[in-house]
Amino acid sequence: MTQKCSVKKQTEEEIQEELNGFTALTELDALTTYLESLEKELRDLPTRIQRVRSAIKAKQDRLSKQEGAYVPMSTFVGHLESLTSIQPPGKRNPTEMLRDEYKGMKLGDIAAKVLSDKQSPMTTTELSRIIYNAESDDELGRARNSLSTELRAGAKARNPRWRKIGRYAYASL
Repeated sequence: MTQKCSVKKQTEEEIQEELNGFTALTELDALTTYLESLEKELRDLPTRIQRVRSAIKAKQDRLSKQEGAYVPMSTFVGHLESLTSIQPPGKRNPTEMLRDEYKGMKLGDIAAKVLSDKQSPMTTTELSRIIYNAESDDELGRARNSLSTELRAGAKARNPRWRKIGRYAYASL
């Protein structure tokens, strides 16, 4: 009995194309669910690899008893171990991305300070570029999402700290 194992591989272009299919806030839940499923697959990978390793060992044992044939485990071990060493890329959280002058401050206080210093409406992207020291577009996007949550809450609070002006723009009171 021959059993075929395949691993779905996606190129960066395919992943980007898939992500581009998501629209702004309406698909945030879908993106979050997608990310969680990818993280779960990554966490489950070592267990799946161990199962494959055990199946190979069992098959080797059966083959060696039946036919005297033996396929060295080392043929598979190198590849399997390289798969188990896959780690998710080190992602900094938004707090780690804060510029030095804002370290130790609460995000709401930082946003209020920047908005009052600029005295003009600013988009979440503009604010994020001022507040965070993001090293990539991905980091800037995650930082902006974190900031957006704080800005929405601050504008809707019982005692608002700033006001929302149009889509994604905020101004000091």
